[in-house]
Amino acid sequence: MSVGKAYGLVLGILLVLLLAWAIVEGVGNTLLEPLLPHLRVALIVRTALHTFFENLAVALVVCGLITFSLLLSPADLGGIGTPLIRVIRPVLYIIVVAGVINGIWFGVFAPRTELRIQQIGHQSRAARDSLKEAERQLEMGSWETAEEQLLLHQALAGESEEVADLLRRARAGQIEDEQLRRASRGPVQEEVPPWMREAREMTVPQLIARAREYLEGGDFFSAHHYATLAIEQSSTPRQDARRIQSDALNLIERGSLARDEAAIRQLYRDKVLAYEAFVQGETIPEKALEAYYRFQDLETRIPEDPDVRRFAPEARRRAGGISFFVEEARSNESLPGRSRLVFINRRTAEGVEMITVDNLVRTGSGDFLYGIEVMRTSGRDEIDLHLRARYGKVIGDRLVMRAITREGDYREGEANVTGPVFFTGSALDMEGSLVLHHRVEEFARFAGGADAFSTLSLPELMNLSPLMEDLGRSPRIVQGALLNRILRIGGFFIVTIYSISLGWHLRSRYVGRPPLVVLLLMPIIPGMTWWIITIVRYLLAVSTTVLASLVPLSAAIALTAAGIMMATILAMFSLAHRKVEL
Repeated sequence: MSVGKAYGLVLGILLVLLLAWAIVEGVGNTLLEPLLPHLRVALIVRTALHTFFENLAVALVVCGLITFSLLLSPADLGGIGTPLIRVIRPVLYIIVVAGVINGIWFGVFAPRTELRIQQIGHQSRAARDSLKEAERQLEMGSWETAEEQLLLHQALAGESEEVADLLRRARAGQIEDEQLRRASRGPVQEEVPPWMREAREMTVPQLIARAREYLEGGDFFSAHHYATLAIEQSSTPRQDARRIQSDALNLIERGSLARDEAAIRQLYRDKVLAYEAFVQGETIPEKALEAYYRFQDLETRIPEDPDVRRFAPEARRRAGGISFFVEEARSNESLPGRSRLVFINRRTAEGVEMITVDNLVRTGSGDFLYGIEVMRTSGRDEIDLHLRARYGKVIGDRLVMRAITREGDYREGEANVTGPVFFTGSALDMEGSLVLHHRVEEFARFAGGADAFSTLSLPELMNLSPLMEDLGRSPRIVQGALLNRILRIGGFFIVTIYSISLGWHLRSRYVGRPPLVVLLLMPIIPGMTWWIITIVRYLLAVSTTVLASLVPLSAAIALTAAGIMMATILAMFSLAHRKVEL
């Protein structure tokens, strides 16, 4: 059997076994943690790919050891004295192709795969937690909260008959509660006031006299009532009662017109106040929010008014530029995101401004931040501003921390707003928002500390070091991750080439059938190889971190590249000087 066929056969068998093991591990992960049904296949595929490429180098090393120590004989390699490197060119081609694929995977696709695996787990946990919370709220009878959690679960997991039934139950509970509230008020009892009972006992002349008193006193409704009673009780036409009734009715209608005019005047005053708040809102954020709620109120009362139709959308747009709806922030709070962000937003001669974020969620409707803390120091290392906000949203180049209710009453003022809490400083120091000096894409990369760098591609790591210093983070961590990634890619060629040399070195120890001890060691070779490569990777990771802390990045990359090249040359030199011999 030729060298290329033997190596390819063994490698094919090992890759099939490795792929089967990777699929089993992917399925096992879906069994260990309950996942959303539509995400199970995606997790199995990504976990299998991750496991496969993590152990690809192990497969090639084992392939080199088995092929050259057990399967090939001196005759297969061209006889005694033949230079080994001359007859293993097909094997080297296979190693180069596999190494390039391995490099592309770890340089670009592995970080994306790992990030997606994390997101799938987060999304499944959030969906599961929201469903449990909804069921708990249903048991407590908190129908509105249960409906919110069920809608969040639907957004994460999709629609299902089970959730649809729970939604119907929550909405039915809300309707039932409303009906109970109405029933608890009881039917409206039409009580007969004392003056009405007295009127029923009066004679017609007494009723007319009382009606005239009320008419002269300006109580036109009572005058109309007594005059009507007199007409109903009299057996003969009473023109005096009819005259009082007619006069009272005319005066009532005239007063109604006056009240209509008062309502029109009140609407006009409300429009003027809304417009004044709108104008002042150009410079005063609180007035902009007041204008939003005032025009919202006017839209419900006079939706066809041309002034309202003109200014209400503009008031909404202006409010949206300085605030966001708290309902939207709450609905996105449980979505998968990036956690534990810490970065310097601004550095000046006077001091620094540092921002920490518990969680960042990026959605189609915007970037939402949760658990925000801002600290600004002066040149004397004194804290000038220290605040914490529950919600934040990136609008343009600003981090807005003023959340408002979608619907509210302008008379309630601050009750509609969820804003930052100040420990040092006040709202005058930042007016509800901060200018972000970095794009979200930049500081989002630092979520989770050093572990987050495993989700960044090789080009991203190479461009990240200068940005680290701007954001106030030590570049040594990212430099260590970059060097380790380079070693991971370059080291693939070194270990696979050395495995060929080592395999043939073992084969040269015996002629004919391998000794029994060698055959007995075969089953444990993959495990031993995995442990050795894992330990070497750990030691290299520690070494690159130390190297990154001692020398600049450019020098560290040069030293790492030189080390890889030297090790590869030594491996090739070892093959070049090894000949086929007994």
